[in-house]
Amino acid sequence: MKRGVVTYNKILLTHDGSKLASFALPHAFKQAQAFNSKIILVQVIDSMMQVTAKMQPPHINYGGVYATDDMEVVYQKLKAESLENLTEVKNELVAMGILHIEIKIAEGSPGEEIVDLARKQKCNLIITSTHGRSGLGRVLLGSVADYVARNAPCPVLLIHPQ
Repeated sequence: MKRGVVTYNKILLTHDGSKLASFALPHAFKQAQAFNSKIILVQVIDSMMQVTAKMQPPHINYGGVYATDDMEVVYQKLKAESLENLTEVKNELVAMGILHIEIKIAEGSPGEEIVDLARKQKCNLIITSTHGRSGLGRVLLGSVADYVARNAPCPVLLIHPQ
């Protein structure tokens, strides 16, 4: 790449299935359209889900999925729902005119997995939505977007819905 010339030929777009995450789609579309980019669409299943699946507690509710005895079933259901979610998002992007899209489901700590995937895939840009938490909320809940912005191997576009 020449000095002063910016190209984003590979964009990592995060999506967790939430309405908030969908606010990033128009931004990803504009960047991908401008640079004829490939989009790598990723959803991360948090590693706490993996740990809990091995513990098999009697009653746990994960995002509307309720299990009474087999957390591995819940974990597999979350993976299937992630694939369904990403396929719907991919279809939205294809309808907008973006044709080069790859789906990835990562497992682990969301911030770390996003940064690691961007590095392995040699992405030029990460686009992610942020809740915009500050203060105590950010301390207690953490911030995936903050972690990604501080550790990413490439520029990060944070989308904060108004």
